[in-house]
Formats: sequence, structure tokens, C-alpha cells
Amino acid sequence: MGGVAGFIIGAVLGYFVHELLGQLHSDKAALGYYENPGRPGFYEGEPGLAAYCALAMLILEESLDKSGNGEAEIEQAVRLAKASFPLADFPLVEHFCRLAWSKRESLNPDLLAESLAARRKNREDLPELGTFLFRLASCEKAQTLAGEICSILDPHFKRRPGAKQPSSPDPWKILDLPPDTPLGEVKSHYRKLATQFHPDALQALDEEHRETAARAFMAIKEAYKEIAERY
Repeated sequence: MGGVAGFIIGAVLGYFVHELLGQLHSDKAALGYYENPGRPGFYEGEPGLAAYCALAMLILEESLDKSGNGEAEIEQAVRLAKASFPLADFPLVEHFCRLAWSKRESLNPDLLAESLAARRKNREDLPELGTFLFRLASCEKAQTLAGEICSILDPHFKRRPGAKQPSSPDPWKILDLPPDTPLGEVKSHYRKLATQFHPDALQALDEEHRETAARAFMAIKEAYKEIAERY
């Protein structure tokens, strides 16, 4: 019996070691792809999924408070990618988003967009994929980046005809603070607001109110970032 048990345990351990080594190899290949987008040497689920996750993370990162851990942005990118690539496994989508987040400083949006365009067999869905990405952009910098990406995916892409960017709202009004507030007090007030409006704290709300709160959360982060840069 001991020999049989030992054989079974050895086989099970061997299987898990094999799976672990395979995952490590796949992760290494994916990280290499993010550094130099080309033909992926790893299982992608759906063509272009890895590039799409990375592009979503880049756009969201433009609006990210640099003191954050990126979890809210990763969650948002996962939802978008899963909706855009419905046949992809959820764990795989989340994994690509997290890998892209870890390499965000070295991601090249132009090369990723070109790789996405080359990977899609049905090129007719590229404009739609670009439109979904553009909707992630919540500030001018993010919209500029998203527009450049969309122009690669769809040569006919244009922002809404005649649309102009609205003038930036007063960040002091968004945070409900007087303009001469010391930076320390601004930080303390910002943390309080960010905690109140963070998506993780509002899971009990219905979808419509969660979306409203999410927009408020992004506006609060952008206002704080603008004020902090003035000090």
C-alpha cells in the first residue's frame, strides 16, 4: 500500500509541478510580449486579448492617483475586456490585466494597438473595440491617449463631430475646499472622500448609482492630482 500511495502522491506532485512550470513559462512569454509586442508565444484565449487588456490598463492608468494600488482600475479593465471578449475565460482576462499593470511603465500603446489590429481575424470589430476603450478615458490626457489608440484601430475614428472638451472644473470646488487650504489638509480631506466613494465601499448600491459614484471617484482623484501638482 505504501508503494501505491507513494506513486499516487508522486504523480499528483508531478502534475502540479508541471502545471506550475507551464504557468511560469507562459507568464514569462506574456511579459516578453508586453515589452515587445509581436506574435504571442503563449495561450491567449482569443486573438488580441492580451494587447486589449494592456491598452485598457494604460488608459485607466492615466487617470490613476499614483498613491493607489490599481485594484479599482484592474477590476474596471477586467469588466471591459470580458464584455469585449465574451468567449475568454475570466481568470485569463484578470491575469493579463494584472501582468499588464505590473509592466505599465514599459508598455508601448502604439505597438500594442498595432498588435491587436493584426491579431483580430474579424477586423470589422476593431472600431467597436476602440470605442469601448475610449469610453474608459475620464480626463484629457487619457482621452488623448485613447484617441491615438482608436486612430490605429480605426483610420476613420473621430471624436464626436464638433465636440469640444469641456473646460476643466475647479478642483477646489470638487473637493469642497477653499483655494488656500494647506496641502496636508487637502490630503487628509482627499483620503476621506476617496474612502467614501471608492467602488469597493459601494458594492451594495445598484448599478446606476455605482456608475455615478465611480465617476465621482475619478473626478475626486483628478482634482486632488491637479491641486497637488500646484504645490
